[in-house]
Amino acid sequence: MLEVIAGALNGTRLVGYDPSSQAIGINERSDRIELRVGTPKDVHEHYDLLLNLDVLEHVEDYIGLLRSLRQIADWFMFHIPLDVSAQSVIREKPLLAARSTIGHLHYFTRRTTVASLETAGFEIVCDRLLFPNDTPGWQVKTRIVNIPRGLGRHLRPQLSARIFGGSTLLVLASVQTDGSFLATPSVLSY
Repeated sequence: MLEVIAGALNGTRLVGYDPSSQAIGINERSDRIELRVGTPKDVHEHYDLLLNLDVLEHVEDYIGLLRSLRQIADWFMFHIPLDVSAQSVIREKPLLAARSTIGHLHYFTRRTTVASLETAGFEIVCDRLLFPNDTPGWQVKTRIVNIPRGLGRHLRPQLSARIFGGSTLLVLASVQTDGSFLATPSVLSY
């Protein structure tokens, strides 16, 4: 992700952290990006924007992690898979598969995500549901389920996410300081 951003924002300083030295070691990167091994307690600089992409569902104490991030940046972009839906609860297998194959410890809906961020002290500036495209090569079952998902995301996206699943949430947030909000940065617009 940082490599994509580096291509779009020439001259922007980009630093990435991961607690796993193996994860950092396998990433090829340009010299425009600095990757460091560490956790939020190892960050001693302040940044304009912090990206937390597909992390919260893997962390045992995700509220504690969120609180530790607040002092690191002015703006925060979160991307969270919304694993909980009516069909995933009924079938149960998708939730168990997310736990065993990709390590999800927590499962979210749009509302539980927003509530968790607010509990940790973030102000939600905006959020957007994202739905995957119907990718060629998916199993027949997935393509069949994507028919009502596709219709639902155009007619009633929030209801579709709650019933059929298959969506993620992108959230732009800030931390309230001295009773006022930070001005919205011009480079981040929806």
